[in-house]
Amino acid sequence: MTTPRDNRQPVPLIDLAPLMRYEIGRFSLTDRERTLATLIVSLTLELGIANVRMPDHYSFESLTGIKANHISETLNDLDKLMRVIIVGEDCGHKVYSLNPRTETWQCKPRVSRNTLLEALKIIKELNGVPLHDAPEPTRK
Repeated sequence: MTTPRDNRQPVPLIDLAPLMRYEIGRFSLTDRERTLATLIVSLTLELGIANVRMPDHYSFESLTGIKANHISETLNDLDKLMRVIIVGEDCGHKVYSLNPRTETWQCKPRVSRNTLLEALKIIKELNGVPLHDAPEPTRK
């Protein structure tokens, strides 16, 4: 579906995954926060789905090695305090997704988005990787 002011096709979720990994990296997050946010990208965007149902926090522990009691606290911080992830519920299971609107994240960026994109452009040019317009995960 295209919009009247923009003829580009919507970006498939799987194509947003690399950019969202870079976005996670540019923000000031603890190791646990970064690990869980990156895992949510892997379990959602990289699989082409918007959100993932998890049976319990022990599943996160099995995938990351972070103890379940720390997972609960960290997921709560990422959801309620920082707004990096969105947590919901479906059929008795917690549902997790990454908030793609990075401008609403309540944590400090270490570099600006423009700085990140310019660095990626330079690296792509240097390595002969074709340049494409970067997906816009933060569009309203």
